[in-house]
Amino acid sequence: MHKKTIRKILPAALLTVPLLAGNLTNASENKSVFNMKLLILNKAQYEPAYDINGNSTVDVFDIIRVKQKQYNIGSSSIVSDPPVTTTVTVTLPAESTESHDTTTVSEEVTSETTLSDITEAPVTTASQETTVSETTVPVTTTELPVTTTVITTTEVPATTTTVTTTEAPAVTTTITTTAAPVTTTVTTTAAPPVTQKTDKKILNVRHVSQKGLPTGCEATGLTITINWYGYNADKEDIAMTYMPRQEVVYRNGQLYGPDFMTTFAGNPKRDGLDYGCYIPCMITTVNNYFNAVGSSYRGKSISGTEAEDLLSYIDRNIPVAVIATPDLITPSRGDSWITPDGRTVTWQKGHHCLVLIGYDKTRSKVYFSDPARSAGNGVSVFDFGRFKQIYDMKGKNAMIIDTGSVNVPKKTLKVGDKVHYVGWINGASEGNGNEIYVDNTEKEYTVTFIHTSTALPNRVCLDQLGWVSIDAITQNTAYYGNGNSTPSEPAEKNPPSTAVSEIKDGNVYNIVNLYSDYFLNVDNGIDKDGTNIYQWRPDQSTEQKFKMSADSDSWKIKSMSSSSGSNRMITASATSDGANVNLFTATNNVTQQWVLKKIRGNAFCIGLKAYPGYVLTVNDKSNGTGSGTSNTSAGNVFISKYTGADNQLWYFQ
Repeated sequence: MHKKTIRKILPAALLTVPLLAGNLTNASENKSVFNMKLLILNKAQYEPAYDINGNSTVDVFDIIRVKQKQYNIGSSSIVSDPPVTTTVTVTLPAESTESHDTTTVSEEVTSETTLSDITEAPVTTASQETTVSETTVPVTTTELPVTTTVITTTEVPATTTTVTTTEAPAVTTTITTTAAPVTTTVTTTAAPPVTQKTDKKILNVRHVSQKGLPTGCEATGLTITINWYGYNADKEDIAMTYMPRQEVVYRNGQLYGPDFMTTFAGNPKRDGLDYGCYIPCMITTVNNYFNAVGSSYRGKSISGTEAEDLLSYIDRNIPVAVIATPDLITPSRGDSWITPDGRTVTWQKGHHCLVLIGYDKTRSKVYFSDPARSAGNGVSVFDFGRFKQIYDMKGKNAMIIDTGSVNVPKKTLKVGDKVHYVGWINGASEGNGNEIYVDNTEKEYTVTFIHTSTALPNRVCLDQLGWVSIDAITQNTAYYGNGNSTPSEPAEKNPPSTAVSEIKDGNVYNIVNLYSDYFLNVDNGIDKDGTNIYQWRPDQSTEQKFKMSADSDSWKIKSMSSSSGSNRMITASATSDGANVNLFTATNNVTQQWVLKKIRGNAFCIGLKAYPGYVLTVNDKSNGTGSGTSNTSAGNVFISKYTGADNQLWYFQ
């Protein structure tokens, strides 16, 4: 029990004794009592003259001493400075490890420790009983069950102090103190939320262009999809041998043709009265092929599936052939004709087959192997919202290849196999570890472990380096990166004839982005560490000129605006996807060592030597600024995972 508690149980009855009552011959004593009461009530400074019992405190027991002398009351009638024993009932949670002041048991309180800080309190008459409770500790409700233990700390009830005087009837003050139950706050820590994957690509999807099949996007899309499972199908063979076809003809002012849902309308090798087909026809086509090659695989329609739900197939490494439109243009009403069974069907202008191979939810993008793309890696990247709109307009037509157990690859790997691999290797089979990039198409890696769980994104361990997806191994096709940077519009072009094909040590060049045709540029030519690097329209200034300095196996790109190319150089601010690129003093750090890889004509990607999958990338076709240093800043140059897009390719002039 503490002083703050005792303040609440002031023995007010003693202070109700009349200040000047009784024998006037004892006026000096009455005056003393009066002053002592004032000292106690007003908490005045300590006055030694009134400390009758010598306990260094002027308190109610000093008044008792004075009254005893004044009325000649014997000491046997009064309990001198009695100890106050408090009964405390304590409620504790089971196995509580917390300590609370109010849980002290068998505490003996004396006047020396309880009344020196006394404060004013309501007056209680002799017949009244005052129950005092401390303020309850705030309670936090938890779901854990609480066990209560009752502890009785004394063997006697609350003490009753009796004061008898001749001036007034005996005053009995009954003080009952009840300690508040102690509730321990128990805080439970919930398990961290499971982080859901926001991006995914199916690696090593072998692109096929529909070139030579003007209206054969469906046959080409099927070829891409079939070959991912380890086959070597030919697009013309798929189109002309295995796909049901029927000509559309014009007779007597009327078009006649097949039901394009089940039969290709026209000829995929022509572009006249030649149209296309939908998923039922494509299912028949792949089934014809699999029967011919003796495979139990089959086509499976998933038409009607919402666009959002198609992404779950990508999570399981299943490419999805979908019906959309070229570059997601809005379809419109086309030709109508009469089918053999007398029905009239109407074709939609704007019809195209795409193979869904990836998504990035943070950027709201979806990735397709696009038969209409003939250059680069054949990947088209579209806004997911636009894709969903067109996919819905085309009737939600989609299909996959059903292997019976789609996650099982055609080729069986085993521990000890020697394989080739180009791409990203993750430090964890769950895909949440650190990544390294390998780019040696000649090197063989040993399969050291294979997880049996198909739920893991990376099941195969290579040479203890890390983990890769099993589909990346089964195809064994060189793949340079799997990043996210893509220009806002497709661009398939080669660098101009003025681009040099061989970079020479010590030569000074303009470094030009293939996508924008803007020059690599030091912000205002400022010769200072941290100066931003961006692209700018050609102006032939010194800030757009760079000296190439060769090491044994890498290049340093030195700015001519910095001591004529002898001091500061192009530097990545970090070795991570999206890191900014700036100017910095030579440190021989891995962030300043670059490798060049010729991709298309005389266009190069410029990647970090230690992380060749991270390459110089520019955002859009705008001029950059000194303050725009993020990977989304207009015209800014940064590093990102390589995709082969034109905004990651550079030529030297």
